[in-house]
Amino acid sequence: IEWNFIIAQLEEELEEEQGNTALEEAMQQKAELE
Repeated sequence: IEWNFIIAQLEEELEEEQGNTALEEAMQQKAELE
């Protein structure tokens, strides 16, 4: 999985929609998997 690519896409989507909440959740999931 290419996390940098996924996170970059999430950041673009979240800037348009709901801020950083979902991005923070995704980062937590990433940390748990590492």
